[in-house]
Amino acid sequence: MPHQPIRRARRDAVVLVLAFIASLLASIATAAPPDPVHGGVVAGGAGWTQQAKLLADVAASNDYAGRAVALDGDTAVVGAAGADVGGNDGQGAAFVYVRDGGVWTQQARLVADDGVAGDEFGFALAISGERIVVGARFAAIGGVAGQGAAYVFERSGTTWTQQAKLAATDGAAFDGYGNAVAIDGDTVVVGAQNATVNGNTSQGAAYVYAFDGGWNLESKLAASDGAAWVQFGRAVSVRGDSVLVGAVSATVGANQGQGTAYVYTRDGGSWSERTRLVASDGEAWDGFGGAVALDAGQAIIGASSNGMAGQGAAYVFVGSGASWSEQGKLVAGDAFNGDGFGTSVALSGGVAIAGSLFSDLAVAQNAGAAYVYTRSGGAWSQQAKLVAADASDGAEFGIGAALDGSTALIGAEFASGADGWPGAGYVFDAGAGTCTTPLVEAFDGVAAPGLPSGWSVAVAQGANTWQTVADADTAPNAAFAADPSSPSDTMLEAPTFVPQAGAMLAFRQHYDLEPTYDGGVLEIAIAGGAWVDFVDAGGSFVEGGYADTMIGSSAIAGRAAWTGDSGGWISTRANYPATAIGQPVRLRWRIASDVSASRSGWWIDTVSFGCSDVPQALAQVSPLQFAFTLAPGGNASDTLHVGNAGETGSTLSFAIGESEAACSAAGDVPWLAATPAGGDVAAATTADVSVGVDAGALAAGTYTATLCVQTSDASHATVAVPVTLNVTGGNPDLIFADGFETP
Repeated sequence: MPHQPIRRARRDAVVLVLAFIASLLASIATAAPPDPVHGGVVAGGAGWTQQAKLLADVAASNDYAGRAVALDGDTAVVGAAGADVGGNDGQGAAFVYVRDGGVWTQQARLVADDGVAGDEFGFALAISGERIVVGARFAAIGGVAGQGAAYVFERSGTTWTQQAKLAATDGAAFDGYGNAVAIDGDTVVVGAQNATVNGNTSQGAAYVYAFDGGWNLESKLAASDGAAWVQFGRAVSVRGDSVLVGAVSATVGANQGQGTAYVYTRDGGSWSERTRLVASDGEAWDGFGGAVALDAGQAIIGASSNGMAGQGAAYVFVGSGASWSEQGKLVAGDAFNGDGFGTSVALSGGVAIAGSLFSDLAVAQNAGAAYVYTRSGGAWSQQAKLVAADASDGAEFGIGAALDGSTALIGAEFASGADGWPGAGYVFDAGAGTCTTPLVEAFDGVAAPGLPSGWSVAVAQGANTWQTVADADTAPNAAFAADPSSPSDTMLEAPTFVPQAGAMLAFRQHYDLEPTYDGGVLEIAIAGGAWVDFVDAGGSFVEGGYADTMIGSSAIAGRAAWTGDSGGWISTRANYPATAIGQPVRLRWRIASDVSASRSGWWIDTVSFGCSDVPQALAQVSPLQFAFTLAPGGNASDTLHVGNAGETGSTLSFAIGESEAACSAAGDVPWLAATPAGGDVAAATTADVSVGVDAGALAAGTYTATLCVQTSDASHATVAVPVTLNVTGGNPDLIFADGFETP
């Protein structure tokens, strides 16, 4: 695959190579980091589905589209720093797309009005409302080669026009000005990672501009403890009166190249450095600060070389002004050496994304992935793993990432297109199908017999109670209520939460209750209403539902309930009532007994109020087209790979049909065969299908057909794979199109 690295300043290349080598040596020599936050892989799942692939109308191989991406509401921007413009090789462009009714269309192609070859306009970009800022890190300024510039564009209606060109008044050749940009309202920040400061080569700087009828330089930011080669300004982010700047190669203590990030705040028109953020478990050459993002009161910082052999990580901090603290460390649940997790990061409310551009998939090496995390209280957990529907080797999906609400934009600078590998942006949307985890409780954050914050006990009869005990499904604690021989009626009440569409309740339980006389039920109160049995309210159990109907004289006599002996820990999963979706809800586990014999009691553990549905499969089909050339009477074959990049435990079913036209008109194609024509694929595995063509009964000419791959993955229910057979008068000669090679 003819990937050519994007042109880089020589100093950048030297620093990066040395940093990478040192990172590997340091990682191998050190112990594993503290316990990180990670979870199961949910590929394209948990409500996230690919909505669109954004491919430029003039895409060409090595455009590097997707290295930089930006998103604001229904507007997406994809940078193509290698794009040719009017014959200028690598001048660069940025493509603007808008969404209407779930459909994305290209609205504009932005180029610098004074651009020339090699500027790499689009290497960095950002959007805020009706403004876009684009970095051109090698633009010449006043005859100074490669100093760099940034361009501001503004939209009026559907038309974008260049509003300003920003450049450092004290810039020098190859400063890298424009290698990173950020915008929020009337504030723009431009990074210059190679700028010389106080005689320190490549210490780096960041320039802040404010709009007041025009764009004016407000401040030049430089680290108070800066040194040569720290590359301050590699990444920048702005939110209101706060700016975050990454210094990817900064030394921390004795750790060279560990990296830092600096927080600045504005008072009036004056900016001041407030604090320096570092990873609590940082190591030499982690690359911390290579990607940064700010949101209200929180920040995320990528460290793409952290961990053993560069698996990568991202760190979340919370705070303001000079007071910030590390809240969590995010790593991939399926991390592997050299994945580069944290190369890109994005943050929006309680959702974070980290790109992992070298992640391997079941059907493609170094295809890349992006991981979605959600916050519950102060804890972050992995929610989804996003991958491209047309993932291919070396696509580097995840090199760029942007997030706004329930929409994510992921860049893949070597994604395939009609002309080789131009790169693209991929839009994923959670929308109404989002199923974040609003609350998860395992009862482990308290000392027994106390209950977690927000949980309470209500006693309607007797003296029985709920408490935590050290007898759990997952250590150390579970919630427990005894089953006494006297009348009792006791409720364990959960905090209020709002279930989203697609959410499912799940918990583990173990009960030993006097059969049909003593039992437990689940009750729900919706939007402040009365307590009602979960099933009577419209909920339904998918697994582990009520065991029997109660008799006797207890407070729940006559009702279906959990009663008798569960035989150990069991799983219970349930769909919420339709009337509960989007409403404030409370749940309670209610145990009641009568005057007869006692039994052990009822244990509850690991309650998930959000995404706990059956494991989701994700189809990955490659290649996406075949082309054969044969002499009359010849035959040949190639291999179609059907992979399942879904959740652990998922199964993907597939069936393959043939069509001479669209997949909606399937029928027999005599010269084409696929064997096997269907099957099941376990998670993280691939089924190989032999695609055979036979020109035995064909005259010379070109024949076309389509393999229609039907899958159980609803987001990729049908994958169409075009097949072209060219029958000539020459010798049989199999040609693999578009770079595909023999297996």
